[in-house]
Amino acid sequence: MRVVRQANAGPSAARNRGLAEARGEWVAFLDSDDVWAPAKLALQAEAARRFPGVALVFCDTEVRSEERVLLPSRFALGHVRGSEVESQERFARYDRTFLTALIEGSRVITSAVMARRELPGLRFREALRTSEDWELWMRLALEHDFASVDRILVTMYRQGDNLSAAHQSTSRSDLTVLEGLLANDALSGDERSAATRVLERRRFDAMYESLVAGERAEARRLLGGLSAASIGRLKYLLYRLATYLPAAALRTIAGRRSAD
Repeated sequence: MRVVRQANAGPSAARNRGLAEARGEWVAFLDSDDVWAPAKLALQAEAARRFPGVALVFCDTEVRSEERVLLPSRFALGHVRGSEVESQERFARYDRTFLTALIEGSRVITSAVMARRELPGLRFREALRTSEDWELWMRLALEHDFASVDRILVTMYRQGDNLSAAHQSTSRSDLTVLEGLLANDALSGDERSAATRVLERRRFDAMYESLVAGERAEARRLLGGLSAASIGRLKYLLYRLATYLPAAALRTIAGRRSAD
């Protein structure tokens, strides 16, 4: 085993360094707060054997705190089961149509992936500190087939008993990812429609998070990118008004809403 060290430059830079140093046909990723099941790699290798043309194999994941299970299955949230074009027992293959499922709700985390090392484009965007894996999987899905193993083979550990904190920092990165995807002329009409719908939702999330943080000008800017019809005209006007409230008042309102 070789251990390679470098100065902290974020998760994407670390993974890209690993890709540069790797020598095998396949590479797999493991984040520091995740745990693989003993059979993970063997089962993913079996999926690759059954579907020899695939470029990437992923598996199901559970999320836990130290005390309890927070999410028993990411696949059960939707967008994976039923999207396959071929299945064999717990193994499945996906073609280009899986991109829409990834856009609508990616259930693929980095620690659940095994990919062909020499795959063109297998590189994480280092400018992104979150959502970099989602961006990569969607980019690869434009040109390559994926496979999955429908078994819990990765456990993600999160501090505390809720998942909200894990999502709060991703909305702005999601906007960057989706805007970049929509700039790709290769998208089909259905893919573009799905990306536009999700972009509207992520923009609202980012607007609300900016508002709660007291970043009124940023919230106002993001709200300007939303159509009143997407959230309702009355809500739109109320949020617009809220962007002019004092930051302390916004934090008080957010605190009371969380308590409710």
